[in-house]
Amino acid sequence: MAGLLECGERSALKRRLTYVLEGDGMVHMCRRSSGFTLVEILIALVVVSMGITILVSLFTSSLSLAQSSRNQRVAASLAEEEMRTLQQNPGAYEWGLESVAPGQFAKVEAQGKPADGYPVEPPSVLPAERAASARESNLYDGFSWKAFAKLPVVDAPYVEVTVTIQWTESGRERLFALTSSISRASVTRGAPPPLPGASGAATPARAEGST
Repeated sequence: MAGLLECGERSALKRRLTYVLEGDGMVHMCRRSSGFTLVEILIALVVVSMGITILVSLFTSSLSLAQSSRNQRVAASLAEEEMRTLQQNPGAYEWGLESVAPGQFAKVEAQGKPADGYPVEPPSVLPAERAASARESNLYDGFSWKAFAKLPVVDAPYVEVTVTIQWTESGRERLFALTSSISRASVTRGAPPPLPGASGAATPARAEGST
């Protein structure tokens, strides 16, 4: 006849040890395999879900950073290109410096095309694949540029020019600005010649990015 049964369970390598007291006073140990308990399953699910959440968050953040970095590079390239166009062909633009006092910004507009922001042109060389070419064109469609000019002082021999590139990223307006200079005589009609010893060469460009 079996005696009292005393159970002391211990988890070891997913197995339980059961101690049984037989009628002869001998203690026998038997092993039996068992699965996970409900608590163990719940804990495992919580840990796995937390890990997946962290991985998804890191992946999303990396994509956002990559997109932001790409847009900044594109904006910098576009600003340099537009600045170069302004410096090489200033006669194609209305500078408006006659209507503002020195130290104040005047909006630079293409002659006959006043606008609150001009679209940018995609690169002349696009990927041969149609889908890749469409993605590249759509990317540049989201950018526009404006330009502003000012005379630092009344008798300054040069004009400060700032080109700004605007785009929308994650629902927010972004801006990249590039500032350089151009000879005053090339942008103002009837302007006095530069002062003796003054140079109309462009100063080193200064780039400013805002988020």
